[in-house]
Amino acid sequence: MAKIKLLQACNLKYFLALQIIFLTNIFSFSQSASDLFNKGNTAFELANYQISIQYLSDAIAKKPDWEKAIFIRGKAYLEIGDFNSALDDFNKVSGFNPHEAEYMYYKGRTEWRLNRMKVAIMDLEKALEYNINHFGAHQTLGDLYLELRIYSRAKEYFDKAVALNPSFVPKGLNKITAQHNKEDYQEAMQEFNREIEVNSKNGEAYFNRAILKELTFDYEGAYSDFSKSLLADTSLKIAHYYRAIIKFNQKAFIPAYEDLKIYLKRYPTDPEAQRHMIEVKKQLKIK
Repeated sequence: MAKIKLLQACNLKYFLALQIIFLTNIFSFSQSASDLFNKGNTAFELANYQISIQYLSDAIAKKPDWEKAIFIRGKAYLEIGDFNSALDDFNKVSGFNPHEAEYMYYKGRTEWRLNRMKVAIMDLEKALEYNINHFGAHQTLGDLYLELRIYSRAKEYFDKAVALNPSFVPKGLNKITAQHNKEDYQEAMQEFNREIEVNSKNGEAYFNRAILKELTFDYEGAYSDFSKSLLADTSLKIAHYYRAIIKFNQKAFIPAYEDLKIYLKRYPTDPEAQRHMIEVKKQLKIK
């Protein structure tokens, strides 16, 4: 008897949950796009990002080209770590308004989270082209170059950020001040070399060294290090993307295709990878 009552209670809870979902969907459907947007925007400001995404998605379903709604949804995706969805939204709003500094800033931040350093740098520098006084772009470029251990560039952007906001204190300031006059690429390369000597299976060290080699136009060395990073750590799928781009630029489309295929299996909505795959397939006459 107790089991029957428990089963009935569970069924009732399940039924009520379905009713709530059903009524919520009807309620959302009956609301205007503006009402849904306002609720989504308020939820975002209160840091309720999942709820914000739901309301904004409903608003966008009613008004597909609503630039502001798409942008705020992209920021909400960024906050919850859904970087590919965030990038999709930032690409859309950049298509509507390609010279908006804020869009390029958020696009650059998202590309960085996806480990596409070069693309992130390009996007953030574009944000500064459109608004030279964009504090966030200066700060983020400083953080990015600090991560790459290119201290003079990090200091350059942090100095500009401090000029715009004197209360801003860059992280790693002492290290930057001590090292910014050195040959940064060489110094950073030596640090990664030392890390690899200590641990030859350090996939991230190979990956970061490969980025530096790319920045200094050593593409063969970069390709080799990206390959070593994958041997050391198969989870670094982004290395497949970087290898693909090197081969794509060298017009070696077959290895580019193989790497893009692996990368897109893990990140199927990445628009840049999709664009390169379309071009590679066209060159190889693959449908």
